[in-house]
Amino acid sequence: MFEDHIRLIGETESTNILLSAEAESGLAYEGYVIRTEHQTGGRGRLDRNWESPPGKSILFSALLYPDIDINKLSIIGLMISIVILDAVSAFLEDNNSLRNISEDSLSLKWPNDILVRGKKLCGILCQSGIDAKGDRYVVIGAGLNVNQDRDNFSSEIESTATSLKILTGRSQNREQLFSLIIGKLELYYKKLKTSGTGWIISEWIRVSRIIGKNLTVQQQDEQITGICVGLEPNGALQLKVSSGKVISVYSGDTAID
Repeated sequence: MFEDHIRLIGETESTNILLSAEAESGLAYEGYVIRTEHQTGGRGRLDRNWESPPGKSILFSALLYPDIDINKLSIIGLMISIVILDAVSAFLEDNNSLRNISEDSLSLKWPNDILVRGKKLCGILCQSGIDAKGDRYVVIGAGLNVNQDRDNFSSEIESTATSLKILTGRSQNREQLFSLIIGKLELYYKKLKTSGTGWIISEWIRVSRIIGKNLTVQQQDEQITGICVGLEPNGALQLKVSSGKVISVYSGDTAID
């Protein structure tokens, strides 16, 4: 579905913006992928700027039509983080680079960032809308840092971002890794369509390793601290706060205390 419908463009403001516009005008369809070498206005979660020096990252968006309740759409982001984490792990193992990183240091940050040794390797942004036919779509966008050097990151993020080149000490084959990502996306999206969403929650919990850890979630107007006890079926974070009550958190920026 995905591998046969990939369009590569040199530069765009944002692959998410472009693909959403094409879905809403009837020019794109399920399984369509737009990839670019450079985004001039890429955004991450919470509307943060996403830095992407030309030719260093894997930057793409894919168009999905998942048959799930609208209140479970955030689960798509969890699925994509599993897709990319699995692809990166397989890629590094195939290239004898996993020993440079240690598989245990690869982790997921709720809701859908990928970290290595606590630094961001990949950001994911999922957006939903209504297409030209009136059907609800989801565009998933990902920015994976592959061949950046330390001086490619601005002073604002140099202490919190990393790349595969920095981690392994050598440049990596972006085409090989992108092919693995698309293959995993194909596999897991088919599983979503045939088996529902329950397995995504279970797998995300397994690979994230955050159960039982103290988390702080920064929201727009408050900060919530508690012990992570799980995820809701819709992907919300379950935190046990100091009062002993378990609350559900639907958005925010998380940090492990």
